[in-house]
Amino acid sequence: MNENNRLRDLTTFMIHYCYTCPEAYECTTEEKCLACWKAKQADIEEKLETKTTEKLLREYAL
Repeated sequence: MNENNRLRDLTTFMIHYCYTCPEAYECTTEEKCLACWKAKQADIEEKLETKTTEKLLREYAL
């Protein structure tokens, strides 16, 4: 069952991150893909935090 979960997650991440990535050809191993996904996930989380802070500041200004 654990292998099935890993494969499901791998497929999900490939659809979300690799399909639209212009540098997808550089990811030739699963390890490279995982590193790329972690970097992209960190970027997304950083943007979400920025938006949340910006939103709060706008609310405080009103």
